[in-house]
Amino acid sequence: MAKLNDLTGKAFGNWVVLYRNGSTANKAAVWRCKCGICGKEHDVVGSSLLSGASTKCRSCVPTIALKKPNRNTRLYHIYTAMKQRCYNPKTNRYADYGGRGISVCDQWKDSFDAFADWAFSSGYADGLSIDRIDTNGNYEPSNCRWIPINVQASNRRNVILVEYGNESIPLQTACLNANIPRSTVDNYRRKHPELSVQEAFDYYVSRRAWS
Repeated sequence: MAKLNDLTGKAFGNWVVLYRNGSTANKAAVWRCKCGICGKEHDVVGSSLLSGASTKCRSCVPTIALKKPNRNTRLYHIYTAMKQRCYNPKTNRYADYGGRGISVCDQWKDSFDAFADWAFSSGYADGLSIDRIDTNGNYEPSNCRWIPINVQASNRRNVILVEYGNESIPLQTACLNANIPRSTVDNYRRKHPELSVQEAFDYYVSRRAWS
């Protein structure tokens, strides 16, 4: 087991590390830090301190800046995409999120700043993507973590396999091979929830065969 890098007493930007304060859900070290400007204390993930992702207390940022988040940042795009998946039926990911009852906790839904505070204190960095520990659970601090994008891609629950051409392949690939829009199959299942994905896919395959 690697020896823990003790950050106690060290300074990172405006932060001064006071002591180790537990771990995140994915076992990343959390440190209680004190802002050298306002004196407030916050928990920050060690990797965010070491990488320079977190160097200051957001409580010291002018209120007007907090009310107008930078819409060009990667984190803000992650935030808006998360809410779109849960609350906008017109998005192509809604069926796998909002359509299944997945929601965003009130703390984050109503405040990008609250989400950003959690993100930087939980190890957010470029190259990482938000991931729900329980894929049936909501977007909330206790059920979310940051993982490498390529790891999340291999774990996505919406990679659904169907039988086509004597083999089991992802639904998206099967739809492309059969020249059937994936959205057509998804929409048909919404209208007929009693059908399995395989049954909905086979229905349109048979329709094409007889057309």
